[in-house]
Amino acid sequence: MDLYNSYVEIDCERICMNIRSIHAQAGALTEVIPVLKCDAYGLGAGVIAREIARGTDVRTFAVAQVGEAAALRDEGIRQEILVLAGVPEELIAPAVEKDIQLTVYSAAFASSVIREAQRQGKRAGIQIKIETGLNRLGVRPGEELAELLALLKGQSCVKIKGVYSHFIDGEMMGSPLALAQFSRFEQALLQIKNAGLEVPLRHMCNSGASDWYREALLDGMRIGRRLYMDSQRQPRPAGTPGAVEEAASWRTRIVNLRLVQPGETVGYDEAFRATAPTMVAVVAVGYGDGLDERLAGTQAPVARRVRNQIAKGPAHVGPRIAQPDLSAVPGGLQREVHAAVLPGIAQFLGCDGHRAEGSGQTGLEAFCE
Repeated sequence: MDLYNSYVEIDCERICMNIRSIHAQAGALTEVIPVLKCDAYGLGAGVIAREIARGTDVRTFAVAQVGEAAALRDEGIRQEILVLAGVPEELIAPAVEKDIQLTVYSAAFASSVIREAQRQGKRAGIQIKIETGLNRLGVRPGEELAELLALLKGQSCVKIKGVYSHFIDGEMMGSPLALAQFSRFEQALLQIKNAGLEVPLRHMCNSGASDWYREALLDGMRIGRRLYMDSQRQPRPAGTPGAVEEAASWRTRIVNLRLVQPGETVGYDEAFRATAPTMVAVVAVGYGDGLDERLAGTQAPVARRVRNQIAKGPAHVGPRIAQPDLSAVPGGLQREVHAAVLPGIAQFLGCDGHRAEGSGQTGLEAFCE
């Protein structure tokens, strides 16, 4: 028996369909690199990675930490796994041991990887990150990159498997910042080529830029939230290359209905005041389940399912509870409410990848048939 008020439903087949759609839009020469950091934004990286590996031709996954990559190895993932963030020195050893690619962002860090690979008698996979304007991790084109390339050239204990950078505002179509960043990235690629080093995987586009910046697609694109929902500014029609279907949704039920008259208020601090007779529903979720408190007092979009009919419209989010306006929805006492899960929201749900398991009031369910 399900003892939770709500749950997150994940459709792994749709995730695989979305990957194939994004791949079709980009072209056969550009591979999709699913970004499963933060436990796939709290949705369960292990089960999602297994289904992606089984249902697509994905060759590389990306995560944020060595521990996340090691967990995927323990789940049986044999594809390449890239750690995007910097790692402490003590985690280089387990990364090399488990054949996990590390991001190299300085000659000093590269030296540490080389020493550890020599100690283990293994060939470590690395990817070079280029600093193009974000000013976090990365080597700048020019002297910094030249120093790193001189160190790596001729090293038999490391293999350069890729080079990448990251946009500041890849979501904005035609962004001058993005264009300037890609120009700096191209300078770095030319410098690497002139140094006589071959790099099989060049990637810079994220979910946002992957939809508009075709010149920057190169050999790969890192896709995070676009795996689960169409987050683009101009969604593509269903069935066309690049179209993405909702693959994760948060589901609950309405527990009470109340007709509110004009002038009456709902919730703490009179956050909502009715201007017309309004049927208000109370659903069994609140802040503790992951409802973003920044939505308090706003009109948030939800999809309301009434038996087999769906009506879309705003829901007033009051303190601690969500209250959809059901004035346009047919009557009935038991209604299921669901909304697309923004990647990141499930991190607040206290779930570990399975429905009816977790520390909060919300379960997580994956459909992977």
